[in-house]
Amino acid sequence: MFHLKHDVKIQIKNEKEVFRFVRLLIFTFIFSAVFLGVPDYIWYRASLCLVPWIVAIPAVINCISRKTDLKELFGTRIIFQILTGIGIGTIIAILWIGAEYIPQDGHIAQMYPDSIWIILLQLCIYVFAVGPSEELVYRVAIMGSLEDLLQRYKWTAPIIANTLFALSHLFQHDWGNVALAFVIGGIYTFLYYKWKKCGYIMVSIIHGIFDFMIAFLPYIWNKL
Repeated sequence: MFHLKHDVKIQIKNEKEVFRFVRLLIFTFIFSAVFLGVPDYIWYRASLCLVPWIVAIPAVINCISRKTDLKELFGTRIIFQILTGIGIGTIIAILWIGAEYIPQDGHIAQMYPDSIWIILLQLCIYVFAVGPSEELVYRVAIMGSLEDLLQRYKWTAPIIANTLFALSHLFQHDWGNVALAFVIGGIYTFLYYKWKKCGYIMVSIIHGIFDFMIAFLPYIWNKL
């Protein structure tokens, strides 16, 4: 409840959840704006692993304040989640490359330099930094906060969270990448929201492997 001058009071329903959600958005936005735009110029490659987790700090705090159940968050059958995540992420990448990146001559456009070491570095970045940090922010913290806040309209939480996930890609990319993120993020959101076996670990692996395979599969294809 706000207390203003002259004893004016403004009643806010779910006040705690409102401020928790607003705080999460504000600090995530600030961290994203500060760190995502200039990582290569400050810490070079190491920053690509560090920055996503720095941006995820407000999400970690949010999960702690909401007393997120870790067992429910991570789910069960961890090995199953990892292997299934690798499989689903790879399949989505193959379908996406087949639909978008193979020109008429059968050659796939390569996103990174022709170096296996750069590709392996991308594996570490995507699987251990980008995937888990972004999923913690959008599919766990933001979507979870929205569900607490919009109890009568919980079905809107995944839509809003996925839209914010897509728009966050404007920090480093263009509207075309935003559209890609919305479509692919919609798959992540659907699996995490609807499939009970898909916990945080699986959706993080799917996300990381998809991003990695977009670079790795063209590299392999062009070597054949």
